[in-house]
Amino acid sequence: MMEMEVPPEDEEELTLLLDEIPSNINKTAPCHQIKGHKRVFAEAWLCFLRMPLTEEMFKDILAIIRDQLFPNMADPCLLHGFLTETLIIWADTSAYSLYKVYLSS
Repeated sequence: MMEMEVPPEDEEELTLLLDEIPSNINKTAPCHQIKGHKRVFAEAWLCFLRMPLTEEMFKDILAIIRDQLFPNMADPCLLHGFLTETLIIWADTSAYSLYKVYLSS
C-alpha cells in the first residue's frame, strides 16, 4: 500500500507543523490541534473505506489497521463497520481480519 501521512503525535510535532503556517492564520482553530488532525484523518479514511474495494485492497488495509490507523484516529470504534463488512463479505479474508486486529504484534 502507499506511504501514509499520519497526524502529529504530540504538541512538539504540531508546533513544528504550525510554524510553517502564515502568521495571519488562526492557529487556535480545531484543525490546528492534535485532536482535530485525528478527526480529519478518521474522516478521510472513512470516506475512502466507503468506496468499492477489491479483496486485495481489503487485505492491504487490514495489514495496516492496527499499527497505523487505530492509533491515529480520534475514535477507532468508527472502523467497526468496515471490520464487520470484511467479516461478512470476504469470508476468505475474515480470519486474516481477526488476526491482524487482535493477534499480530
